[in-house]
Amino acid sequence: MIEKRILFKGDTWRKMRCLLCILMSFPLMVFSQKRISGTVSDATGEAVIGANVSEKGTTNGSITDVDGKFTLTVRENATLVISFVGYVTQEIAVGSQSTLAITLQEDTKALEEVVVVGYGTQKKVTLTGSVATTKGAEIVKSPAANLGQSLEGRLPGVVINNRSGRPGSDGVSINIRGKSTTGSTDPLILIDGIAGRGSLERLNPNDIESITVLKDASAAIYGSRSANGVILVTTKRGKTGKPTIDFNANWGLQQPTRLPEMADAATYATFYNEIDVYEGRKQTFSDEDIAKYRNGTDPFNYPNTNWAEECLEDFAPQSRYNVSINGGAENIRYFVSGGYSDQDGLFKNGATHYRQFDIRTNLDATIAKYLKVGVDIAARLENRNYSGQGDDFWRMYRGYPIILARYPNGLPTGGMDSGNPVITSTEATGYDRYKYSVFNGLFTVNWDMSWLLQGLSLDGYAAYDRTSNNRKRWAIPWVYYTYNEATGDYDERKSSLVQTAELRQEYTPTASLTANMKINYKQTFSDVHNVDAMVGYEQNSYESEYFWTSRRNFLSTTVDQMFAGSTDKSNYDNSGSGSETARQSYFGRAVYDYAGKYMLQANFRYDGSYIFQKDKRWGFFPGISAGWRLSEESFLKDNYSWLNNLKLRASWGKQGNDNISAFQYMLKYTFGRNYVFNGTDAQGVYQVGFPNTNVTWEVADTYNVGLDGLILNGLLGFEAEIFKTTRSNILATRNASIPNYTGLISLPDENIGKVNNKGFELQLTHTKKIGDVRYNLAGNFLYSHNTVVFIDETPWPAGHDYMKAEGKPLGANLAYHIIGIFRTQAEIDSYPHMSGTIPGDLKYEDVDGDGAITNLDRIRRDLTNFPEIIFGLTASAEWKGFDFSFLLQGQGRAEQPIHFRVDQTSNTFTERLKDRWSPSNPNGSYPRAGGNYNNYDSYNSDFWIQNASFLRLKNLEIGYSLPQNLYNRLYIKNLRLYLSGYNLLTFSHIKLLDPETSSTDGSYYPQLRIFNAGVSITF
Repeated sequence: MIEKRILFKGDTWRKMRCLLCILMSFPLMVFSQKRISGTVSDATGEAVIGANVSEKGTTNGSITDVDGKFTLTVRENATLVISFVGYVTQEIAVGSQSTLAITLQEDTKALEEVVVVGYGTQKKVTLTGSVATTKGAEIVKSPAANLGQSLEGRLPGVVINNRSGRPGSDGVSINIRGKSTTGSTDPLILIDGIAGRGSLERLNPNDIESITVLKDASAAIYGSRSANGVILVTTKRGKTGKPTIDFNANWGLQQPTRLPEMADAATYATFYNEIDVYEGRKQTFSDEDIAKYRNGTDPFNYPNTNWAEECLEDFAPQSRYNVSINGGAENIRYFVSGGYSDQDGLFKNGATHYRQFDIRTNLDATIAKYLKVGVDIAARLENRNYSGQGDDFWRMYRGYPIILARYPNGLPTGGMDSGNPVITSTEATGYDRYKYSVFNGLFTVNWDMSWLLQGLSLDGYAAYDRTSNNRKRWAIPWVYYTYNEATGDYDERKSSLVQTAELRQEYTPTASLTANMKINYKQTFSDVHNVDAMVGYEQNSYESEYFWTSRRNFLSTTVDQMFAGSTDKSNYDNSGSGSETARQSYFGRAVYDYAGKYMLQANFRYDGSYIFQKDKRWGFFPGISAGWRLSEESFLKDNYSWLNNLKLRASWGKQGNDNISAFQYMLKYTFGRNYVFNGTDAQGVYQVGFPNTNVTWEVADTYNVGLDGLILNGLLGFEAEIFKTTRSNILATRNASIPNYTGLISLPDENIGKVNNKGFELQLTHTKKIGDVRYNLAGNFLYSHNTVVFIDETPWPAGHDYMKAEGKPLGANLAYHIIGIFRTQAEIDSYPHMSGTIPGDLKYEDVDGDGAITNLDRIRRDLTNFPEIIFGLTASAEWKGFDFSFLLQGQGRAEQPIHFRVDQTSNTFTERLKDRWSPSNPNGSYPRAGGNYNNYDSYNSDFWIQNASFLRLKNLEIGYSLPQNLYNRLYIKNLRLYLSGYNLLTFSHIKLLDPETSSTDGSYYPQLRIFNAGVSITF
């Protein structure tokens, strides 16, 4: 018999012993846990429903039920974290307790809120400048594909107008507190502290932590580019804790907010005949023809085409998806996000669509006791696709209703002379594609030097940004069909607008490098003297190139590449350009407050810009502000406990604007005016204009006074401000001082203009909890009015001051005043009129009384299409897992001409024809059909100018978060479903078009209404 023995090696035996110990200690581990129950209530004793109760440092947690009760199994010596929106988060050590009664206190830390300002952050309670802010959580409630549109109505003092809904080209104009210059009014936008990263329109809203607007002297720290205000965008960063994964998806359906109703075929034929009569021609359409157009008995030969129905879908889809991961340990934190958005156009089988891919990684690391670094990388790819012809809405509205769009068998007709929009809106005509790529890189470092001096630190960053825009336009001939009555066939025809295939490609790369370094000092002395100061240096270099090439006469449309084009050099073309810019800046800020009661702040920037000549290249831009918290004075604090905050603040700043054409101080030449030398074409060079060696910055002196208050812990909050900006040194060309007969017709711009802009803002907030419902209200209102003080305009004759631009708003137009419609020839004979006027034409007022209607009878308007009043109201509420929010937004004191010509070259608005003057309707409210004097494009008159005020239901959202007890089964932390809408309702005086338009005739891609559904999941 063989004895068998099992021998254990040393390592194996040790492992077995460890496993045995673990198994033996398991019961002890189980017994070391305990079950905790409790209730959570507010200060009034009411149960807090849905409060989060979690074991600190773990994912173990629960939420309170309808009675505010919870149960939770935790480890011995655990600490509970109790939190709920609107209340102060509490931490409670369990100890030996098994039952807890927890009372949450209202969160009055709104005063302690930290807001982003230029090159830093400050507590809102001690802020002395005029600053508006909104959170990313509010922005994502809007389903608009363009982030700029999502901000409308949310930021007090910010005027945002959306003039188009075209996917990928639906940009907004953003203006802070109105206009005060004839040049660009665009604010300076910084993304994570870096300027020049483009607009904020295409940023992923899920990546945004907050957006801050600097409206007064607080913006002066950005010097020569701050006169139009500053917008600071801050993206999200990682937080210490276990990884949190957020997934968001939404799907929407788009449709136009408004489309004008165009005349039908019978109406069109009728007014066409009227114009024939007025102009002495035989009528084109017989009564029988018009009857057939009206009754539809012969739709083939007498069609009644509604071009909008033929061209447009009822709805167009859009979607957006985003996933992000957030977390980190003690020494490293990360936020990683990726998104995709997709937006289709409104046209049936249309070429229009927009696609976007974006990714962002923000990393923060503590690599030594006193040293922290950050690495941010963001990239974005934007793909825009349009048809090869464009202007499809213009074609659609021009289209005669008496022309078929398609034959009964579906084949397209030729349409009008500009083409059939049923075809030209598709890729049958080619395409126009833009591929725009963005790379943003940022490296930051922060060195805590408290080991040398308490409160001292050094930080800086280096940012590299690169973009490239590749545009490719491929225009090809397209086919349509004509009906051959003799054969009964449909003959194929080729469009005469594009004879052969043509290709044009453009490439525009840019690169920017920004470096910044700051020394910071922040300290408190004797518990009441708070000092926060910094000085810094920044420089930026920027390079841009532009190149384009084209070929014509492609033998085939099969290959859309440059090499496949004609080899005949007469069909080649190309050109290009390039530019370099550079800036240097020194800046600083010093902030002092005494016990949070008396505040004083000063900032400055010393800017050097490449735009001006050497001895005028540097400018100094200071700002100063002060504040007084009256609520901290004993005579208020001791007697009015309901007054949480009352602060008076004032500021002044000198800001600059160098957003003008560069190198105006130089004598410039350009290529052109070629000549023949020895039988060869030689390129010429010639002078362009005259130099202005004294050109310099525009300067804005900005004044602001504000009063902030908070009552009964948020029951009422308010911010009221008055402001004034005097903009001087505005570039303008002299008119009055140097008449044209001197021959100096290409004079340079000079810093001679001056404009005043003033107004007031009001913001009100209200927060309250009634039973299980918690709600918030916030409203904002802005009124701003600008006046041209001096612009050296054309001198008008004596007695014609009503024509002057000075004393009127910037951009106010001259227009004739209409006092009626000439009903009869006798009326025409009895009042001054223009030559050729006939009954039914508009009656222009002889303003200067000289017995004739001339261009000196035009009156300068008091308003423009830029609104002087902007307002918004947001509301939100929560109840037992349900949430609800809406945003009302609108504008006032704005006007817009709305007019579509009535002639034989196109169709027109039905509204324009309903009550027109005609021999059978001599009392009509609209002028007759036809006539140059009734056309706004030829003679601007106030007859066509309408009040552009409006009120919109801008955003509406209803959501539901699943109960907490379902989450553990689903292995998720949170799941929310929601429905939302954008531009759902609009109330306005303008009915034909969207009141936010800048188009007179509606021939533009309209603004959009969106119906949206989405889901948010947190793992």
